[in-house]
Amino acid sequence: MTVASFNFQDYVVIDGVQSPGVAVISGASLTRTWDKRKGYGVTGATLVYMGEDLAEFTIAFQFWDWIGGQRDEWVQFSKDVLVKQPKGKTPTALQIKHWQLNDPPLSIDAVVVKKIGQPEQDDTALVTVKVDFQQFRPFKFGFGKVNVPAPKKAPPTAQDAADLQIQQLTKQFLDEAAK
Repeated sequence: MTVASFNFQDYVVIDGVQSPGVAVISGASLTRTWDKRKGYGVTGATLVYMGEDLAEFTIAFQFWDWIGGQRDEWVQFSKDVLVKQPKGKTPTALQIKHWQLNDPPLSIDAVVVKKIGQPEQDDTALVTVKVDFQQFRPFKFGFGKVNVPAPKKAPPTAQDAADLQIQQLTKQFLDEAAK
């Protein structure tokens, strides 16, 4: 049995800057929106694909040496990357690099910051700062109804000579009308 090597990535790169401490990503998912359309007094419904929602997720930045220098690294990282105020009508998103986000099916490569939490210390002196992100992706059209093909029925076969003649004349008429 062979053990595959695995390069553990415990950081994210946001706008070209590597995060300090250990970055733990959670909650990212691909969510599709469906509009269920039902008629009055009918059984069943039609589904209309409305597109993919923007992913929301959290990164917990964890620090084991808060007093010994990681606090300063966090303050600098947050100033340089996270607390920039969006400006203008179309603010620019932050580019993010981490395999858990960038790889398909998520394919998240640009984000905006939604919320930055306070540093919280646990019983083991581990300090965690949680930051909530939302995916940035310009819209593109991609909707449509779900198409369930009807079962194909075999064409009726002639029962007697009269039915056979009607079937042949109908085919002849349709062929001429198509010209």
